[in-house]
Amino acid sequence: SIISIHISEKMSGTIRSAQIAKDSLPDLDITIVDSGYVHSPLGLMAIEASRLARKGATKEGILQLVEKFKRSLGILFLVETLQYLKMGGRIGGAKGLLASMLKIQPILTIKEGQVDAFKNVRGWNKARQVMLDTMGETLKADGQAVIFVGHSDSLQEAEELAERCREKFAPRELNIWEIGSVVGTHVGPGTLAAVYFNEFRPDG
Repeated sequence: SIISIHISEKMSGTIRSAQIAKDSLPDLDITIVDSGYVHSPLGLMAIEASRLARKGATKEGILQLVEKFKRSLGILFLVETLQYLKMGGRIGGAKGLLASMLKIQPILTIKEGQVDAFKNVRGWNKARQVMLDTMGETLKADGQAVIFVGHSDSLQEAEELAERCREKFAPRELNIWEIGSVVGTHVGPGTLAAVYFNEFRPDG
């Protein structure tokens, strides 16, 4: 059996291509999965699924894990400027100008497979605190949390956020990654992101 996990269909045509490939191989047992995410959340989902597969889980068990992951994984990110979102058509020009004038810092997430607004606050420092507080609503400080902190040309900011996450949640795993050029083109330099979840157990 093959479980093929892909970027959100609302962000890319990859799933359609995968479906065409599957249809050309009717003798193989292939399941196409829309992760609902992109970049690191997608990668984490694939890694957790592969870990379960190596433990001998059934196809159905792995698919159940993937669905649970989709519901439970959290992602929040801050952009330094709304310019790139504006150019990408995510926000209107007037809205972007107003937000800049009022020094509003949008906190973004991925919802139903596409970028969505989570909350607007005043100022970068306040936004980072709201990120941590929101993560605390999900994560347990029991050594089982997994956190990935991402950045786009802002390593120092990422290291500071990672340290605060380490102090607050004592995670099992904490990594820093640099946002790639494809996603970075849409969010721009200075972006700060957090992807997080509590460790999944096959019987959980």
